Amino acid sequence: MKKYVIAALVIGAVLLAAAAISGGEGAGSAGQPSLPKSLDSLYPPASPTPRYLIDMLDLGTSLSGIASDLFEDDPTNARANYERFRQKYAEVAKLVPEWQDKYPTAPVDELGRALDSGDRGAIMAAVDRVGRVCHDCHLSYMTPTQQRHHWGDFGNIGVTDPLTGEELDYAQLMLRLETSMAGVALDIEQGQRENAQKQLAGFESRFAAMKETCRACHETDRAYYVDYRVQGKIDALRQALSEPTVDGRAAGELLRGIGQESCFKCHLVHLPAAYSKHR
Repeated sequence: MKKYVIAALVIGAVLLAAAAISGGEGAGSAGQPSLPKSLDSLYPPASPTPRYLIDMLDLGTSLSGIASDLFEDDPTNARANYERFRQKYAEVAKLVPEWQDKYPTAPVDELGRALDSGDRGAIMAAVDRVGRVCHDCHLSYMTPTQQRHHWGDFGNIGVTDPLTGEELDYAQLMLRLETSMAGVALDIEQGQRENAQKQLAGFESRFAAMKETCRACHETDRAYYVDYRVQGKIDALRQALSEPTVDGRAAGELLRGIGQESCFKCHLVHLPAAYSKHR
């Protein structure tokens, strides 16, 4: 049974790390580039719309339009899309002064010359080189920009602990969920079935409270992490704890399944954004 308890506690350690979201000092910026301050003016609340994103989409449409028109044997509109792209490219390059070096003009000029030649192979090669300029910048900055400007802030989510009635922030609720889950595992190991049942009941109540917080960012019901498949594992664990003799191995497998399918997979998606927002 100990290895199953350890699995549950490892998941707990991940949850403990989430406490940094609410104000820890350990959230450094190692491995991620910093975003320039001037970018903030191009996203809400400083801007009524996510202007930089809209301009990026416009750039992408124009560049793809060049290739699309070439495939349709429409060089006139391919040239029109190029001119639209070239103008927008020059405009966007000035929006974030710190990023002007990310917008080299040589590949864009080369694309214009390729269009003048009418050589489809040369044109597509030039389109690819311009696309690589975009791609290289996106590799460094797209994800942190999305996490900063398009994700909600977990620090703004509050919830009532259904067991104590206390008002908690999101990280505190995560810690209490972990406490309940670890309690189930340890009580089973200690042969304290009634205590394990109580801890599971507490976990279920807090899990339901956490599930409701998803609506702080999501407008639809979640089809993963907190759905019927995870609930089925919780139900099965409750049934396992009601047996006259608790099967520690089976209960441990169910605990590990809840941790892997709900806690761990949710953290893989949400923790990078939460930590980026905190930084």
